[in-house]
Amino acid sequence: MMKLTLEEAARFLNVSAATVERWARQGTIPVVRRSGGEVFFVKEELLRWARERRLVAGGEQEPLEFPVDSPRAFSLGAAMERGGALYRVPGEDMPSVLAAVTSRMQFPENFQKALLGHLLAREALSSTGIGKGVAIPHPRTPLPGSDGEPSITTCFLSRPVPWNSIDDKPVFVLFLLLCPSVQVHLQMLSRLAFCLRDEAFVAFLWTTPEVPRLAADVTAREKALDRAGTR
Repeated sequence: MMKLTLEEAARFLNVSAATVERWARQGTIPVVRRSGGEVFFVKEELLRWARERRLVAGGEQEPLEFPVDSPRAFSLGAAMERGGALYRVPGEDMPSVLAAVTSRMQFPENFQKALLGHLLAREALSSTGIGKGVAIPHPRTPLPGSDGEPSITTCFLSRPVPWNSIDDKPVFVLFLLLCPSVQVHLQMLSRLAFCLRDEAFVAFLWTTPEVPRLAADVTAREKALDRAGTR
């Protein structure tokens, strides 16, 4: 196993260190965080991750299948409306919270169990707690049965729970992403990260808004993002 620093991982993937740091914060890229605060990347994991997404890495010449920050094919607000929201989700820790979330989702029992297993496996790789009391749990790869349009289920916890987040803050809200492809997953993550950079949006989440208000707020932010992107 060959360990890489943030800067070494950026050179390996032919992107900026800021991009790798953002991917790690979003939970998009495999990263190892040790209890002492050390953060590093495993070269073999990065190569596998890059090949799955047809990213150029380690001197390979295979072209990008799509730009990571390409225009979004789907609406984040619509995905949130589709996924709905869960309120006062119980749990004392990450596994019990995810178990409670999946058990309340409108899926067959076998899919609920499979989804929980994939979410726990993803958390074992690295925490999806991105800071500010927010986590974005998701399967590492699209699951059978999640074909079609993406959905994001917003889950407000009954109490903040430790999540091994990047800033060590306990999590009070989850955005559970189910996407039909890696490309759409990255698109949804990028838009969600844009919203979460605004402290006013995080404060809005603390009010546990109903789905229509949440989706409307997010849609307005998306329109602002799209206008800025066309300038």
